[in-house]
Amino acid sequence: MSQWQPIETAPKDGTMFIGWVSAERHSQIDGEGSGYGHDTSEADFCQWKAVVSHPDGGYFDNMMGQIGDAQAVTHWIPIPPPPTTQPEIQKGNADLVEPVKCDSCKGKGILAPVMQWEDALQCPRCLGTGRVGA
Repeated sequence: MSQWQPIETAPKDGTMFIGWVSAERHSQIDGEGSGYGHDTSEADFCQWKAVVSHPDGGYFDNMMGQIGDAQAVTHWIPIPPPPTTQPEIQKGNADLVEPVKCDSCKGKGILAPVMQWEDALQCPRCLGTGRVGA
């Protein structure tokens, strides 16, 4: 995976990326003038917003919106590609992922044809569902 890069090198074509939003929330003890504050910085999805009237032609916008009284996107990293391998549970256990028809009862859920439903003997392999691996 790539390393964090300065925001000045981020794409300005609308491509979404992960940005570091450096933010601070000011104290409300004395009307926000106390000088006390706390860091509310976080990673967020970001992209360039082109604005003709903006001095720089636009700005980097974070999708979460305002997270601090003072904030700026300072660094960025590309969004990694999606996983290409199956989750661990699927490897070698395909029948656990997609249920298949029970071969003991041929998907009927009972072992033998019966005249009355009350007399039906539930299939012990699929527990009467007719499917295994669910």
